[in-house]
Amino acid sequence: MANARKEPFEWKELADIFCIREGECKGEIREKLMLRVNGFTDKYGREYVIKKIALRPQSRD
Repeated sequence: MANARKEPFEWKELADIFCIREGECKGEIREKLMLRVNGFTDKYGREYVIKKIALRPQSRD
């Protein structure tokens, strides 16, 4: 169970979580996003990361 807690996110999961459409995020930006999210996952676990994303303030643009 502890291994699943720290399992890194795959790109498809992150794209679904952040509502990123195919082709909107490529290359260096995609890699930076994955590194940052998976860094938090390594440190705090998947549940923490998902909760932080779900509870983030929504932009009102």
